[in-house]
Amino acid sequence: MARPTWNDIESEEQSWDADIQDNFENLSDRPWPVYEHAGDEGDLASTFTANLYDRCMVMVNHTTLGWSIYFSDGTNWVRTGVLGATAVVALTDNSGGTADDTIAVITQGANAGSADIAPTQDAIADLAAKVNELRQILVDNGLAS
Repeated sequence: MARPTWNDIESEEQSWDADIQDNFENLSDRPWPVYEHAGDEGDLASTFTANLYDRCMVMVNHTTLGWSIYFSDGTNWVRTGVLGATAVVALTDNSGGTADDTIAVITQGANAGSADIAPTQDAIADLAAKVNELRQILVDNGLAS
């Protein structure tokens, strides 16, 4: 279904229509408040069928993320203004190292011999942990899925 559009108002037909025309211009010619859904993300789709509101938006008080804008892509309600956000896969840390918020200096001397690989493992673990932290921020803000 196509997106709903504004219908022009025929002014000067009645004594009251000039006020309506002025209000219509206030709504259609400048920013205005977005409708706030009384429920949450759990009942948004059943309250407003996404295909009836293609390319429309609504404010929803998300149960864990707070007030968020949802856009209809004609099939689903998508949180925030990013339609079709690319999935970012979480990294799996199989390094065997321990994350400690520091990427250690890795020198040839520190890793001489196959048994001395702990600094490399820890660096990889830290890198994976930080990338996953950043990924979660993107997901929480609707910039990735």
